[in-house]
Amino acid sequence: MGEMKRLLIPVFAGFFAWGFLSGCSKPDPVLGKWKFQDLVLDKPNPKAPTDDRYRKMLAGGTTEFKADQTFSQSLGKSTVSGTWTHTGDTVTMTKTLIDGTSVAETKAKMLAILEKRKDRRMQMSADALDRPMVGTLSSDAKTLTVELGGTQGAHLVFGR
Repeated sequence: MGEMKRLLIPVFAGFFAWGFLSGCSKPDPVLGKWKFQDLVLDKPNPKAPTDDRYRKMLAGGTTEFKADQTFSQSLGKSTVSGTWTHTGDTVTMTKTLIDGTSVAETKAKMLAILEKRKDRRMQMSADALDRPMVGTLSSDAKTLTVELGGTQGAHLVFGR
């Protein structure tokens, strides 16, 4: 019986240490649901006063980051889902589905429309489909600013 105790003590000590150390790790601050707060344009176009219209359309939008490294985003009538990574203050979201359709299929549909009519904004949107969305997490992890790019330098701001 004494031999058994000597063998079991290191095993229990190992389980205790593993449980203690795994409980000490902090969850990723990106995890959870983020709510749309604002649309920011670095270079607003005075000829296109649509900022408020877009803000109203995006109001109530959310992005949720899950522990399995997937995300889902709902903005206006559109939904986007995919995978995400977080390194330093950078959050990178790679789109896989847009409104339930693969990114490749969505882009093909947009390009087919573009063949019939030339629309610079739609071309920019089609080009952006393949690119990941990149966001910057604030130092207090309460704000996530996602770069949209474009001619006006658009950013979506999400908060807790």
